[in-house]
Amino acid sequence: MISQYYNLRRRIALWTTARKPALVYSLAPGKVKALFVMAGLMGDTIMSIPAIMAFRDNYPDAKITALATSKSQELLSMVPAIDDFMVCD
Repeated sequence: MISQYYNLRRRIALWTTARKPALVYSLAPGKVKALFVMAGLMGDTIMSIPAIMAFRDNYPDAKITALATSKSQELLSMVPAIDDFMVCD
């Protein structure tokens, strides 16, 4: 029963997130800033790394900032695509 609930919840989450396009706000033409919020646990942070890398591939000149816990910051400091960190505990 729990696994069925988890699968249903996962499918709903994938369906709703797949329909929403990512928004990128820029302050000036050519200057893109992005904030990635890592509010989840360590596994969620690990799963978000490919998205950060893909964002860097699409916007190579963007300034990418990660808002994460101190434990997640240790892990994310090894990701070369992230320019700056903000710690929130």
